[in-house]
Amino acid sequence: MGSIPNFEIIKPLIHVKPYMDEDPISYLMRLVNSNSYNAIAWMIFSKTEKRFALTHHATFYLLKSTVWLDYKASLLTEEIVSFPAVLLNKQTIKFCPECLMEKRYYRMQWQRKSALVCLVHKVYLQEYCPECLNKIPVGKGRVGYCICGADLSILPMIKASQSALNLQFFIERKSFQSGEALANVKAEDMSLADRDQFVIKLASWSLESILYKDKNDKKMPLSLEILDDISLPFFGSQKSFMCRILSRCLQY
Repeated sequence: MGSIPNFEIIKPLIHVKPYMDEDPISYLMRLVNSNSYNAIAWMIFSKTEKRFALTHHATFYLLKSTVWLDYKASLLTEEIVSFPAVLLNKQTIKFCPECLMEKRYYRMQWQRKSALVCLVHKVYLQEYCPECLNKIPVGKGRVGYCICGADLSILPMIKASQSALNLQFFIERKSFQSGEALANVKAEDMSLADRDQFVIKLASWSLESILYKDKNDKKMPLSLEILDDISLPFFGSQKSFMCRILSRCLQY
């Protein structure tokens, strides 16, 4: 178990209970919000360091090392927190509006770069504010709200396609319908991190990503649109795989 020895959380008057599947940054934000602090930095103290690196991993171990907090998280949350940083969102947040309506906190599963769908409600995850149309920055403002003040739970639900659900089932180690293009992949021996890396690699092989790299000499940023685009040929039917290949050939 790691620790963040040079930092400590200033004990607040109000404590909130963490959810077992909660993003640790989300929990720290809720502590800040409940005690009316203006920023996370107001709650973290160090005698030797100037700035706390607000990452999922660092925040998790800071919370775990705070004895008076009695912080607990699920094994799945702990596993995802320990992923290589390249597999997790670092600057912005993905969310399910319906989940936020039910309980206002950010789930750790959402912050995987490969995450596309909320399996609880079978809808696509969102990443933009309904008012200012900007992405939601990590660690700023109130949980469940954009920094402009807009309520993120009011976004309309968009039902996920079966191929998008299959992609999410795959990365969550859940079985999905037979007949997909990747049905013969030996996925049962792959770790969660391996599955995420596999999906991200598939996204980098999409034609859009290849053309973007040729034009800009760098990788195309991974987005929900790209994930949804690769879900059809790779996690849809064998027919959808061939149709997508043929349509791309005809298009370009």
